[in-house]
Amino acid sequence: MTSLNYKPIALIDSHIEELLLPSGANLFQALVTMEKAKKFGLPPGLVLIVEGRNRLKGTLTDGDVRRAIMQGKTGQVAVDDIMARAPVVVRADTPMNGVLEAVHRQVEALGRQMISYPILVDGDHRVLGVIDLSRFMLAQTWHWDKVAIIGLGYAGLTLAVSLAEVGFQVVGWEADPRVRGNLQKGVSHVYEPGLESLLSAQLTDGRLTIAASDLAIRDCHVYIVTVSTPCLDGVPNLTFLRQAVQMTSDYLKAGDLIILRSTVPVGTCRTLVKETIEGTTSLQVGSDISIAFAPERTVEGRALEELRTLPQIIGGYDQWSLESASRIFNRLTSTVVNMKSLEEAELIKLINNASRDLSFAFANEIALICEQYNHDAFKVIEAANLGYPRNTIASPSPGVGGSCLKKDPYFLSSLCPPHFPDLASVGRQINELMPEQVCRRLTRALKEMGKLPGEARIFILGFAFKGEPETTDLRDSPTLQVVELLRGQVDRIMGFDPLVPSRDLEAAGIDWRSIEDGFSQVDAVLFMNNHREFSKLDVYKLIKTMKLPSVFFDGWHLFNPEEIEKIDGVRYMGLGYVTPWSKE
Repeated sequence: MTSLNYKPIALIDSHIEELLLPSGANLFQALVTMEKAKKFGLPPGLVLIVEGRNRLKGTLTDGDVRRAIMQGKTGQVAVDDIMARAPVVVRADTPMNGVLEAVHRQVEALGRQMISYPILVDGDHRVLGVIDLSRFMLAQTWHWDKVAIIGLGYAGLTLAVSLAEVGFQVVGWEADPRVRGNLQKGVSHVYEPGLESLLSAQLTDGRLTIAASDLAIRDCHVYIVTVSTPCLDGVPNLTFLRQAVQMTSDYLKAGDLIILRSTVPVGTCRTLVKETIEGTTSLQVGSDISIAFAPERTVEGRALEELRTLPQIIGGYDQWSLESASRIFNRLTSTVVNMKSLEEAELIKLINNASRDLSFAFANEIALICEQYNHDAFKVIEAANLGYPRNTIASPSPGVGGSCLKKDPYFLSSLCPPHFPDLASVGRQINELMPEQVCRRLTRALKEMGKLPGEARIFILGFAFKGEPETTDLRDSPTLQVVELLRGQVDRIMGFDPLVPSRDLEAAGIDWRSIEDGFSQVDAVLFMNNHREFSKLDVYKLIKTMKLPSVFFDGWHLFNPEEIEKIDGVRYMGLGYVTPWSKE
């Protein structure tokens, strides 16, 4: 085995000893060696002349033999006299994308035509194998071939249109027939600025095809899996991933590359993906199929931009897998970070998201502490950050949602050594408790004002799991958690979101209202995300239409608390702070 594994596609190293002939042997022995090599499927008409510990001294081809016979030489002539003394070689530490250049440089210097089988050698010039250059060159054209994207959710669709935009022929497969049908018409089911226009453009140009059947992916050589890997109570559900890999395995061919982009527990590529392929096909990962992991790390609302600018992390099953996947993503971004293993790449995605979640949890813990003293958490954190260069504390929030931050910390926490504090899961627990804390404080504030929560009407603004960058994504939204906690405790819940369609809110059991209607005669208003449109509202005019006295919850410090407090009959509630109630 070599330090640089060419084996998956182009390296012939099995029974390579059958091609070796010691220096000093004669032409007759070379002919016998060539004949024997045929039985092992080795390159025809080639003998490698070696000395010492299989150090390459030269090569002898059937062409060299013919020339020797035409010159009247007999079978007893020494192979050293007729061999090529400057064979074309490739060192094992040559990167994949440098092989053709290395071969071309030597061929040009020797004044020869392109050869078929350069010899792979180590640093001491010992023979490691023979590279089948035709197969190698075919593999190097993968980036011009069709690429299949399995799963056209948020990550898969943005990647599909981006790859098509830089010149790939992309075939997208989505199992949901409704989503698939809309995508074929150029209608996106996920919101991302510029996505729908780019989708339509790539469909029109023919660089992107939304497959009507999974049969359409059979001619691809690169398969990128981007299906969902949900998490329930901290336990990952890899059902969709397993199904996607099983389906893809039906179409895999020797030499194909499968790239996993879904967020997974560390070790998934080497276990689930590899075992599924080898358990359902006759193909072997490494010798036949390449596997790489390339985590999706874009932020919703800026995905198309970040796919072209963020460094792309790549981990490979072997060097060939790593180099091949790197060539794919190098077309999208100039910065590709090659990791030593699949597991390192899998871990990085979890580290990124768990770190963000933990920073938010720290800010939210500050908010909980501030609540005990009735301090404004935003003002406390703002003062702590002001002019202090050594650390920047995040802003607190009514909850931290989204499909990644809700699950990735649990994936990471499962790796924590026994008997050590598990920060990732503790941070997640804090963030998941924030919606409950909002509801407890709201109902308490209403009671202190003499209002029965069971008779209160509530208007909630901001249902997407975040407001900036803007999105329509309701997955794991803290606002929906607040709705479920308040349902049955209050008389009526109404809602509005600047981007989420009203039908989606109504499907979630929310009574959709316009902003003006929502404010009118309600007992409490809650701003649950930080969409930029909210800060433009004339809340002072809107508040006067509420059923005073009332609660105004500003979960993201979008408004000036001191100005809100000046409005008679309104109780301002932020994170950590609520206006003391002493008014009649």
